[in-house]
Amino acid sequence: MQRPEVFPIDRPHIIMRFIPVPVVSMLSIYLLMIYDRICYRHVDI
Repeated sequence: MQRPEVFPIDRPHIIMRFIPVPVVSMLSIYLLMIYDRICYRHVDI
């Protein structure tokens, strides 16, 4: 008796579901800080 595959093809969607909200918020804040630094450097140059 073999079970069918539990994971469907669209794995990224399921992974996105299981990622907690705090991690997403922290990542977004981190990216925003990096973007701000890059923009500041460009303006400074």
